[in-house]
Amino acid sequence: MNGTAKNLTPIVIDLTQPLTSGRVETENLLQVQAKNRLDNLLNKFIKNIEIQPEHINKNSWAREFDTQRFNNTIFISGQRGAGKTTFLRSVLLEKFNNETDGILPVAFVDPTLVETHQHILVDIIAKFKQLVSEQLSCCGDEDKHKQFTEKLEALAEGLKLLGNNNKPTDPDASWFLNKALKHAVGGQTLEAKLHELIDTVAEILKQKLFIIAIDDVDTDTSKAYEVLELIRRYLTHPKLAVIISGDPLLYSHIVQGQKIKELGSNHQRFKGAEQYEKNTTKLVEHLEQQYLAKVLPIEQRIELKNLNDLLIAAKAGRQPSIKIKKGTSTPIEIGTHITTTLEDNVNLNEKHLASYIQFMLTQPVRSILQILKSTLEQNYSSNHEALKISFINSYVGILRKEEINLEALMSGTLHPNAIGLALFNLCNKYGELETGFYARPDSNDESYNVSQVFLSTVISSYLSKEPQLSIGRAFQLMLTAGAACNVYMNNVVDNLKQGRTSDDYVNYIGLNRNQNMFSLAAHFSPFVWENKNIKKISSGILRIPRRKPSNFSDDVFSKLLNDVFNRDEELKKNTQGQDTNIQPLRFSSIANLEKSHNSSDVNILEYIAAKTVLISSHSMMTKNEGRDYVSGYCLLASLAELLISEKISNKISQLSSIQTFGSPAFVNIQGEGDEVLPEEIGFTTSNTSNNHDDELIKLLKTWKSNNDKGKFSSLLIGKVWARIMYTLANISEKVAKEKVSYDDNKHDALLGTVFSRFIWGIINATLIEEVRYGVENNSNLIKKFQNSKNVTTSPAELTRNLKFAIAELTPSSISTGSRLSDLISQTRNTLEDNFKKTLPLTFSLISCPLVWPYIGVYIDNSGSSKSDLFDLIKQVVADFKDFTTDENSPDNQKFLEAQKFISRLPIMGCFPSNIEKDK
Repeated sequence: MNGTAKNLTPIVIDLTQPLTSGRVETENLLQVQAKNRLDNLLNKFIKNIEIQPEHINKNSWAREFDTQRFNNTIFISGQRGAGKTTFLRSVLLEKFNNETDGILPVAFVDPTLVETHQHILVDIIAKFKQLVSEQLSCCGDEDKHKQFTEKLEALAEGLKLLGNNNKPTDPDASWFLNKALKHAVGGQTLEAKLHELIDTVAEILKQKLFIIAIDDVDTDTSKAYEVLELIRRYLTHPKLAVIISGDPLLYSHIVQGQKIKELGSNHQRFKGAEQYEKNTTKLVEHLEQQYLAKVLPIEQRIELKNLNDLLIAAKAGRQPSIKIKKGTSTPIEIGTHITTTLEDNVNLNEKHLASYIQFMLTQPVRSILQILKSTLEQNYSSNHEALKISFINSYVGILRKEEINLEALMSGTLHPNAIGLALFNLCNKYGELETGFYARPDSNDESYNVSQVFLSTVISSYLSKEPQLSIGRAFQLMLTAGAACNVYMNNVVDNLKQGRTSDDYVNYIGLNRNQNMFSLAAHFSPFVWENKNIKKISSGILRIPRRKPSNFSDDVFSKLLNDVFNRDEELKKNTQGQDTNIQPLRFSSIANLEKSHNSSDVNILEYIAAKTVLISSHSMMTKNEGRDYVSGYCLLASLAELLISEKISNKISQLSSIQTFGSPAFVNIQGEGDEVLPEEIGFTTSNTSNNHDDELIKLLKTWKSNNDKGKFSSLLIGKVWARIMYTLANISEKVAKEKVSYDDNKHDALLGTVFSRFIWGIINATLIEEVRYGVENNSNLIKKFQNSKNVTTSPAELTRNLKFAIAELTPSSISTGSRLSDLISQTRNTLEDNFKKTLPLTFSLISCPLVWPYIGVYIDNSGSSKSDLFDLIKQVVADFKDFTTDENSPDNQKFLEAQKFISRLPIMGCFPSNIEKDK
């Protein structure tokens, strides 16, 4: 087709109509180029007949050596579901209705539906007989009928031999010889007699070319080779065109199997047997290639294109465009419809849908149309549910093969661990643990891609089913999918004991059970240690001593706490002149911190800072020792639990109680532990408790109500987690290997410093990826974030990125008021709304009261206190600004006191004595 195709009427598919294998009008046939090529081949066959010379020796013995055999076989190739049956039926009906071109379809044979248990050639000849009988019944020409009958009867002897492998049992030798000679002559002349029959039929019906169409033969391997042999041996008349459809890969497999059977397989071992097998394999490959080239000529093969190729051809003007119609609605381009369907179902912008669209467009046309139709017709509360169901119905075999637990994933009470387990098993099987949890169809393996698209729809459905829980569920999936894959890949697989497998890991972390997120996250802790570091800081997880280490320097530790965090000279008087050995500042353990943070002399920020550490902490027991951890993974898990919890007060109480878990026995984990019982240090604290718990719960309830919805994709969740994981790892490695600058000196890191960096890193990582992969696409913001970097030692990158976001999301104009305070309030609220809508995950983090002590005033690398991050957050989060400006709330100095409070809990391996340092 030439460039005028651009002016042709578009092909319109009405999804409200049944999708069957029946014919369609040729003007609505998708495979326009294939149809044109088929017409050209049929016309070429007729032309070849017209230019063939008459045989001089037509009736002489010389024809034994000068027989002309034609192979007018057209092979319609295409994968299962490409539309081959519809294509054949539509073309045949068009030819049948055309009474002027001299082309007549005789038979449409599906060998898999033939129940006569006889050779297919007999069925084809029966079609000729039926056609002639109907024609002659009208005109009553007895001579022609007699002529046809004679030619038909001449075939009898040869037809009797088809498929007849019975051995004669008559003992009469002379009878056997006569019968054998008769059979031989009949078999040798069967092709010639068939040709004479076709010539007679062509003369009676006045046709130039007959078409025999054979469909779906490759689905029945017992008949496929029989059909190929039928074409090779008998269907060689110049006035006979055979159109056969199938998958070339299936035909190749069938022919190879037959050739192996013919050559035989010698299983007995003998000298040279190995070389014999190699030679057999080469021979089979060669025979298969040449056999198919002979029976199905390469130049007469027509490939039915997939939808992707059809759309490319339409764009280039080589065929009409293809549109989808939904009832009485206006037809739209099918590519646009698929893109829109995917956008609505996997929560991605078109720019990030490339692999999903490519996957869909390269699927069989039948599958695509069935999915689109099913998605349109299913009566579900959301599109996400409809597409998920459609994928199961279309690919249930593949999903079962991949051992995906469809029952669990389709449950009305779907647990995030079921999603994580499906992703982990799939990624582990295909070696895609690093990024496979994006649930993106970017592999060369069809089963993997089908499974990933399905899991992507499951994730979107899970997040959209209860929008008020979507943010908490997004954080859940970061852990149950991304963290589960990354921890296994980075820290477990190379340390498995002999005979142990990934099943032991899955069972230990609870991924195969409905385990809560905190428990799952806590079970990652024992895997991440790189024991070469003396400082126990690795991959976002810290070890906390349960009692004072023998080499720990209390003097250096306590002095640093006072010097770094007491920026106000007036506040230093509480510790001046004190002997730190008499009243040490150090908390001996997490249990000590838990007990102390409820004291009445602890202010609200100190209380929240401690509470955040506590909900990030847990203990672990080995055979004879206990270990305490503070984990960035557990922090995320706790935030997720709080966001999905119905009762904040009960949940915060549960999370801040130090939970103890068992250690894994299936990996080689070394390292010293601490005594089972933590050390108790006698502090002089108030006997009364504070009432900060009520205030925190009130703040958390407000936070939860303000972060009640968002649209997230599996790709966004995966990207955010990957950046968080690398950020936490880099921060930890930096702190473990290098000293931290406090004033003019460098020291080991304090917990407040490290934990603040963890939180800065988590927020910054979330912000970067949410800008790039969020549903609310802001091109200006994306450009500004092109060179964004991760946090390492300061919040500089975070403040830079927040400035970009605030500048872009601040409304350009607001209504004027009579007071400046009204203008400021209006600007802030509008900015907050825009920020929440565009960056809901990031907003949920910066608006969480539990992180406020760590995003206020901080000590920079020069030892100075800075509040630039504090000032930015106040512009975005109204509750944070209100909290910090209330007359009873802390001032800037109290942010430092809060960090000092939790820094009294040392990190294992930090602040060794001078003797130890000398070593």
